[in-house]
Amino acid sequence: MTKKGLWSGVDAPSLHHALEMENRTQVLGTYTGCFQEAARAFAEKRPPRWQAL
Repeated sequence: MTKKGLWSGVDAPSLHHALEMENRTQVLGTYTGCFQEAARAFAEKRPPRWQAL
């Protein structure tokens, strides 16, 4: 998602549009549960166990 957002920002017609795309990407990223698993794995000093999206 980060790479897609980056490349979308390159072709964005304005800074406002690029920021809106980034905000959308950030919101979508919070619904995957990946951040919570990454934080738990880091705290428990283990590799993350990703679930299928």
